[in-house]
Amino acid sequence: IDKLNELLDGCGVNFEIHSETGKIKNSSEMLNGYKRKIEELENGSRKYNGNIVSSSFNLGQMLNSEDLGNIALDLDLENVSGTNTSDLNGDFKANITSIEMAGHTIQNVDAKGQFNSGGFNGFTTIADPNLNLEFDGKIDFNGKYPKYNFKSKIKRLNLQSFGLDTIKSIVSGEFDVNLKGKSLDLINGLISARDVNLLRSGESFTLNNLFISSGYKNELRSIILRSDFADVNLKGNFKFSQLDQVYGDFLNALFPDYYVNERPVKDSIIITADARIRSNKLVNNLMPLGIELGNGSFKGNYLAKEKSLEVDGRMDEIVYQGFTFKNYFLNIRKEPFQLLNMATDIEEVLSNDSAFVHTVELN
Repeated sequence: IDKLNELLDGCGVNFEIHSETGKIKNSSEMLNGYKRKIEELENGSRKYNGNIVSSSFNLGQMLNSEDLGNIALDLDLENVSGTNTSDLNGDFKANITSIEMAGHTIQNVDAKGQFNSGGFNGFTTIADPNLNLEFDGKIDFNGKYPKYNFKSKIKRLNLQSFGLDTIKSIVSGEFDVNLKGKSLDLINGLISARDVNLLRSGESFTLNNLFISSGYKNELRSIILRSDFADVNLKGNFKFSQLDQVYGDFLNALFPDYYVNERPVKDSIIITADARIRSNKLVNNLMPLGIELGNGSFKGNYLAKEKSLEVDGRMDEIVYQGFTFKNYFLNIRKEPFQLLNMATDIEEVLSNDSAFVHTVELN
């Protein structure tokens, strides 16, 4: 045993693995333990340095994560102990050429930090054309679902490229993230942000504070959003990646002659919404047909496959095509595969030439 330990101390190991999961090249060097027993390799007390290079390896399969896929990386390891992801400890430095996350391929990732028994704590930068950020915090893969706890400074995030908007929208800001979940569509937790800037349709908007809560239980997703501009509650059986499609379908159901959805929803998605809006340019930028909203609230539900909906809204003011509608009440009903029924109650209508009409009812 002593002779074998003597041979192992400081020895190097090189190998290449091909499997269904991917391809990995490895070179490593054992450290310490001249008089230690060979069994130390199994209990993790023997440490090693190493370098791992992969052109295509399925990281999600190894970590049991639905949001992670193939990864191409060059990984340096120092003073590492452990033989699997649950007991791995040590320092690392990685250059990731590409990694598949939530159905998207992220490029140019650099990371350094420490493995810590089934998770890691470190600093990461991403310089992808659609995502540029700095990340500092922890990810824990122990337990049933991974946990994410970190701070991030996002320099550039293209929402459209990740299916979070229907047109090109660029977000930047500082974010605190505390989430848990196996995939994006099963995520639970909180995101708070400050100094958020959104560039959309050539206009720039700033949010001093933003709070988002996400929950998933019994196949139902709930989202709570609080911000300077609006407070929104959403609940339904939708996926995050389907939100832009559902929004497009909803606009097509409301304005079939003006808005055509190029990617109609085919699933039986049901969404209920409750929103309180404060008069601002950002909400108006999101509205179709140049409609401008004042202060008010909306409640409603939408069944995507049948294109049936029910909406009740009250606004102190709506501006459209040169007309200002004061104290506007709106009631919309649309049964499955039927025509739209709308009723409005308007206290006052003003036009650009100051003409006005009091108390208007439309059914």
